[in-house]
Amino acid sequence: MWKQKLQIYKIERKERHYLQKYARKKEPWIEQKFAQKVPKKLQSTLESAFIKAFDLIFSKGIFWIEKTYNKETFTQTTWKRNRKDTKRIAHHHVLGAGISGAGLGLLGIGLPDIFLYTALLLRNLYQIALQNGFSYNTPEEKIFILLLLQATFCSGDELINVHDKLHHRQSLVLEAEIKKTAYQMSHTLLTLKFVQGIPLVGSITGVYDALYMHRLSKYAQIQYEKRNLYNNIGRKIN
Repeated sequence: MWKQKLQIYKIERKERHYLQKYARKKEPWIEQKFAQKVPKKLQSTLESAFIKAFDLIFSKGIFWIEKTYNKETFTQTTWKRNRKDTKRIAHHHVLGAGISGAGLGLLGIGLPDIFLYTALLLRNLYQIALQNGFSYNTPEEKIFILLLLQATFCSGDELINVHDKLHHRQSLVLEAEIKKTAYQMSHTLLTLKFVQGIPLVGSITGVYDALYMHRLSKYAQIQYEKRNLYNNIGRKIN
């Protein structure tokens, strides 16, 4: 029992460090430079694109995402749960997001990247869920995933509020959380996606795609591992 308590202490300490680090909002220099040039209607367009991406992937796209990896190798019964493997896979997703964002930015492709970027984020989350013994197909698990995304793309009081909501989500509705997640992501990524639509210059945004993927991996691993640990000692976290 003491080993489990020590593991819980360590994971909750990681959680506190994460919240302290990202509660402080850091505005990307790209946002400072280009924010005034972003068309007023772009956020609503971006928000709609994210909503469509989530609706499509949740309804039909999970099957196709699962085609890109061997699901069985990530299940808890076969997964070698060690820090090196977890870091290696997280690094793979971060690198993939950065290369994808930089490549499309080089070509000046911004909005069409929304579906691909959303799919990459969800692919990362699906693998982390499997590593920790959780599904991702039920409405309840989809809500959990959406809250992980909301927490990744916000800071300050918003981050604390989403973090609290993550542990009190019994009354949440999937459709409403899809809209909230789409709003949060479109608000945070607005300037970055605008710049990504500028040929050559847009390649810079690949760095930020990678940084958000890294942040998502970090937060998701903490929350799934925390759920797993608490469930193992009978203190169930849904």
